[in-house]
Amino acid sequence: MEPNVQHSFRLSGRMVQHFNRFVQHLKKNVQHRTGLSDIFKKMAIIEK
Repeated sequence: MEPNVQHSFRLSGRMVQHFNRFVQHLKKNVQHRTGLSDIFKKMAIIEK
C-alpha cells in the first residue's frame, strides 16, 4: 500500500476511536443529568 493510503487508514481509525469515546462520554452525561440540551450546547461549542 502507498504511504498515503496507510496514513489515511490510520487517521480514520483514530477518528473512530475518538468518536466512540465521545459517544460513551455523552451516554454517561445523559445518565447523570437531564442532559440532552446540555449535550447539544457542548456539540455546538465543539463544532465552532
